[in-house]
Amino acid sequence: LHGSKVINEDKLQIPHPRAAQRAFVVTPLLEAIAQLRESHDSTFVQRWLEDHVDPHLKNQQPQKLLVPLDSDEKEKNWIANERTLVMGIINATPDSFSDGGHLSSVQSAIDFGLRLVDQGADILDLGGESTRPGAKIPNIQIELDRVLPIIQALRTKIPSIPLSIDTRRAQVAKEAA
Repeated sequence: LHGSKVINEDKLQIPHPRAAQRAFVVTPLLEAIAQLRESHDSTFVQRWLEDHVDPHLKNQQPQKLLVPLDSDEKEKNWIANERTLVMGIINATPDSFSDGGHLSSVQSAIDFGLRLVDQGADILDLGGESTRPGAKIPNIQIELDRVLPIIQALRTKIPSIPLSIDTRRAQVAKEAA
């Protein structure tokens, strides 16, 4: 899942030592294996699950969960667990630890979001504040300036793709809605 890469630092461990105990990690893998069996060789993932996953997680039955996307358009609801949905992540920050801050402009973030959708993302998640340990916390206006132009452009260019906002601030969430 992570190749042969191993990171063992105070604030980051790859692979996470308890990943196989977390249903939110294991469940998508189990669903992916079912999908892979139909079209690809899934032996690597299957072997990883057999070697690492807690037995009680292997046999759990998925729950049906209705995820409403827009209360005015009931046909846009998703039934979770019908298939694994892919969320593309857009870190509109200059100092993201997950992607190195490679989205240095609004246009590069928009282009990246469009590329994610072209590659199969079902939903896009956009954040304007780095959660990297030690990252400087931007004020609300900076966070809004990072995310709102991207949201506006993506809504125009790909209106059928749901957008989510990754923020801890109610004002940013409200203005992004």
